[in-house]
Amino acid sequence: VSFRPPRGAAFLTAGASAPHLSLCGHFQTFSKPDPMDVLTGKPATFMETCEVVADSRVGRAFSTTVKGGFHVDADPLGGLRTVEIYTQRDGAEEALPPNRWNCAHVGSEIRVARAPGGGQRVYCRVDAEAMRAELARLAAEAVEVDPKWAEQEAEQAAAEGAVEEVEDNRPLWQKRIDEADGIQRSANGTPIINHGPIGGSNDGPRTQ
Repeated sequence: VSFRPPRGAAFLTAGASAPHLSLCGHFQTFSKPDPMDVLTGKPATFMETCEVVADSRVGRAFSTTVKGGFHVDADPLGGLRTVEIYTQRDGAEEALPPNRWNCAHVGSEIRVARAPGGGQRVYCRVDAEAMRAELARLAAEAVEVDPKWAEQEAEQAAAEGAVEEVEDNRPLWQKRIDEADGIQRSANGTPIINHGPIGGSNDGPRTQ
């Protein structure tokens, strides 16, 4: 089934808190559970959710996938609710928090899921080939780069890498002598004396 998310829709798979990411496609695929999972204690993975995410910082889209299952339990507010449990996220070890929703409508072609906060997702049934084609199309779409992210990264890099530069105003002959005598010097050419404590009170290197 597929869900065409509105602008600002929440993620299930990744990056929900990153302001430079936006959800542009959401698909769910179901398969028959493996009976051996019950015997071996392995978490059942009979549902797969794939989302296509646009990144306005780097100007491209990418897809990310989570696998898991679901069950139906009692809603504390009354009635029943569906709880999606994801155990795998693109090979990552950590699991996602459960995704809970109430079923407002379910039919052979349409499913309407209502979130606890009041939002809803309308899913349309599509065949596997159509889903794969739509995933490829969305992932290949051009994403406009927002210049504010580049500006922020440049400012952050400048702040992290800012180093006070000391102008080396020594004459050339003095530089050659300093380099030849093997004495370690600071950026402005001041010799660094590393003969140990002076007067028994200060430790480590000192400048003269």
